Amino acid sequence: MLVAVPPDQSTLVRLFRAGDISQVSRLADSLPDSSSDRLFFDALVESDASLAVAGYSEFLQKQTDSPWAPYALERLSAWEATKGNSERARALMGRLQTEYPGFTPNFDLQAQLNDAPPVFSKFEPLQRGAPDGRKWSVQVGAYRNRKSAESVGKKAGAFGKVSIQEKKGSSGVINVVKVGVFNTKEEAESVASKIMKKTDLNAVVVVTVQ
Repeated sequence: MLVAVPPDQSTLVRLFRAGDISQVSRLADSLPDSSSDRLFFDALVESDASLAVAGYSEFLQKQTDSPWAPYALERLSAWEATKGNSERARALMGRLQTEYPGFTPNFDLQAQLNDAPPVFSKFEPLQRGAPDGRKWSVQVGAYRNRKSAESVGKKAGAFGKVSIQEKKGSSGVINVVKVGVFNTKEEAESVASKIMKKTDLNAVVVVTVQ
């Protein structure tokens, strides 16, 4: 019986920088679930933008030395730029340049902030304002492990009411941790800013359905 051999990092990096995401995703499927880089690739193929962002954030908390860490930071910066959050986008890009000085970004942040077409189309819907009947929440994590989600929920509880919702993503069931329900995006962004300053959690403002 033939056994799939996991691709080496250099092959994946080369294909990724060439923009062949579909080939990267196909090869990454052969990585064992225990692989330290699996979180990155699960986020890469995730069709739900908020889950993808949470996946990149969780990956960065655990794998700062991975060759994929700068790519995760870059995609988070691009996502914030797509949403119009220029301050957050620049902060993430600054962190990228400081922590990974040899890394060459794949996209032009300034062009993105100047209303150029979104780099990552799957992030585009979250650029819009909340439709009638919807409000805003602050997402602080998304985990396969329920206990991990509950642990993060306890830490975020100081900033508002926490909810943990099971959501089916591309890579299976994910426990999504959110803080509060806010009437305006500005309220949610204020809480997200406090969480980012006072904890090691990554806080993302998302539209929530009531």
